[in-house]
Amino acid sequence: MSETDGIVPIDLVEQEPDLRGVVAHLYRSLNSILARIADREKTLFAQIREMQEREQVLSREYAREKSLVQRFQEFTAMLELIFSLSTEEQIGNAVVSFLHRIYPFATVRLISAANSRSGMKVTAESGDLAFSSRTCTMIPLECMAIKLGKVVERSLVKDKFVCGELSGMKEVGGHVCVPLMAEGSIFGNISLFFPGSGEISGREDQELVGMFAAHIALAIWNNRLMRMVKRDSLTDQLTGLPNRRFVIEAIQRELERTGRYGGTFSLAMVDIDHFKRINDQFGHDEGDRVLLFLAETTRQTLRKADVAARYGGEEFLFLLPQTGLPAACQVVDRVARLFYEGTRGPVFKAPGVTFSAGLVEYPADGNDVGELIKRADTRLYRAKQLGRNRQVSGAE
Repeated sequence: MSETDGIVPIDLVEQEPDLRGVVAHLYRSLNSILARIADREKTLFAQIREMQEREQVLSREYAREKSLVQRFQEFTAMLELIFSLSTEEQIGNAVVSFLHRIYPFATVRLISAANSRSGMKVTAESGDLAFSSRTCTMIPLECMAIKLGKVVERSLVKDKFVCGELSGMKEVGGHVCVPLMAEGSIFGNISLFFPGSGEISGREDQELVGMFAAHIALAIWNNRLMRMVKRDSLTDQLTGLPNRRFVIEAIQRELERTGRYGGTFSLAMVDIDHFKRINDQFGHDEGDRVLLFLAETTRQTLRKADVAARYGGEEFLFLLPQTGLPAACQVVDRVARLFYEGTRGPVFKAPGVTFSAGLVEYPADGNDVGELIKRADTRLYRAKQLGRNRQVSGAE
């Protein structure tokens, strides 16, 4: 075939590659990879920071929960102790000391409302803040914790409303007051006064203190009920005077005291004359009226240190500490005169009631309760034999 045939031969020699384009492409690829790595690194660092912050939050929450658990355990242990205490004063002192230890910057007060609801008094206190008195300046119905029946927390730094008790106390930053409530009755509160911001740690702490206060209220209420039951068991229901059990215990205590420190005391066994005749002739209501009047006469005549008790029926027993027989005879004579004059009034159907008495002195007439009471009863019987309306204090 010849060139004239119109066929052009192909040049098979390779062309030289474009190196600059290849390098540029490689750089672009590398930069893209580095950018993705940088973005990934930022994401990982952000995730690490988030995890660290989350770890710190969890660590703080764990520490707080652990602290709350520890406090809950301490509160539980304290409640077991409080329910074993025998007096309201002991309960109050234990409560405020414990709460001051838990919240060392707070001053803690246990405040009780008076039975008349006309005032409030501090029954226990612990802390560094100095209050002007041991009484709360507010009346119960002005106390928001008592009025609302729930925990009240106020910061004097942030809140306009403050407790009137804190008027003028610039060192107090705020307070938490928890009502003491049992059997539907609110009878006081536990108050924590804080310097600075005046805020308790958190809502959990408020709930914990509130729960603690509820159990404290129950412990105080139970203590009052027990004292009431004990008082009733030692009190004559008609006259309100101590009963036989009480006066025997009182004589025993006086024996021990006098035996230790020396001195003397006297007993007088008193019996209303012709009491059965009064009941039979004028009725038992009149008999009760006579008994009540003798009880009231002894209350108005005897000293605070003396004890007048209804020993049984129409018999009364007087314990006169640090009193010898001559002085005791004068006391009994004064009671007898006032009693007789009082029953001559128009209130009584049985006019001019009298009583007889037998008196003894320790240690001259005996060294134990049984011996002294037996001898006083013997002398009382002698006074009855001699015609009643008299007292016998000498040899039977």
